[in-house]
Amino acid sequence: MATSHVLTPDNKAVLAEIIGPSLQSESDILGPAELNRLLRDNRDIEKAHIKLWLSSAVVLDQIVNAALSGFTNATEDEIERKVKVYAQNPSFKEASDLLEKRNVIIVSGPPGVGKTTLAEMLAYKYLAENWQLVAVRDLDDGFAKIDDRKKTVFFFDDFLGQVRLDLQTLGQQDAHLLKFLDRVRRSPNARFILTTRAHIYEEARTQSERMDDKKVDITKYVLNVGKYPS
Repeated sequence: MATSHVLTPDNKAVLAEIIGPSLQSESDILGPAELNRLLRDNRDIEKAHIKLWLSSAVVLDQIVNAALSGFTNATEDEIERKVKVYAQNPSFKEASDLLEKRNVIIVSGPPGVGKTTLAEMLAYKYLAENWQLVAVRDLDDGFAKIDDRKKTVFFFDDFLGQVRLDLQTLGQQDAHLLKFLDRVRRSPNARFILTTRAHIYEEARTQSERMDDKKVDITKYVLNVGKYPS
């Protein structure tokens, strides 16, 4: 028996008596709580019926953020492949300590030194502790997903550009970057891992007054891995 009426244990007991021996168990009487639990356990059913998922915040979030979810899933798969062959060096402990102290780390260095791999292994450390990974493509993704109630590690690879500094992006996002860094720094359940090539980072500091602001002192988040053997 299923009903949209809220049921208490006493209500179920009364209904069970009315139904009689044809009812095998009171657990076969389903109210809204039980129906919602079944839908949570059977997402395919929820997705297949539009009237169900139109009122579901979880499903709507998945639809709106489908691209972000796909990018994050691909990043997580890549991290899990790399962790099998990763050889830890002294940079990992220093990076891990800095990340725990500041909640934010910018892994910098020349091309080919292993910045992305180090950053991914830092992210994996939190994945292994059941944190949620969010691989952001721009800072709007970060602002949309940060929630102090959820343990989340944000990963932003080549945040200033892959080959050269994108001045247009820098002009649009340097203020947002500092706001998000501060937002993460104040959260007990957020970590932010970024990577950039050293020369691009230095150029960004010369081009952006915000990134070179002594009050912010963004250098306290930077770990240059160029000094470590790869």
